[in-house]
Formats: sequence, structure tokens, C-alpha cells
Amino acid sequence: MPEKFKQLLDSNNLQDAADYLQTLPDTDAQTWLMRGRLRSRSGDMSGALSCYHRALHIDPNCGEARTLIEMSNAIFDFRDPELLNP
Repeated sequence: MPEKFKQLLDSNNLQDAADYLQTLPDTDAQTWLMRGRLRSRSGDMSGALSCYHRALHIDPNCGEARTLIEMSNAIFDFRDPELLNP
């Protein structure tokens, strides 16, 4: 992940991070990973998951995309009966 994007994301400057991503090629898996991280930070987990899948489609060997997909799926699949039935 480019340092500039990391700094923008870490400082919660999401609009500038989104603007930065617009300058990157759509054909690069790393671009889609960063878009997914931005969407995740914005609270759009389903959008983030779509971005991670796009990254994996571009680069089937992208281990980071696979890991992020697994993590996202684990979040979606989480169920706590105690929280659902107090």
C-alpha cells in the first residue's frame, strides 16, 4: 500500500484518500484492495468485500485479497445467540 494512501487513511481523511484512488489504474489489484480498505473504513463492508473480490479476479494469486475476503466473510457470518436473544 502506498505510503500516501496509508497516511490519508490513518488520519481518517477519507475524501482525500478517495480522490487519491481515482488517480490509480482500475486494472491493478492493489488499487482494488485500497478501495476495499477505504470502503471498510467508511463502514461499507459489503462494498469492501466486492472490491476484495475484484482484486482477486485481477490477480488470482493475491494472498492479501484472499485473507481480506475470509475476514469479511467471518464478520458477516458472526452470530451471537446471546445478543440476538437477551
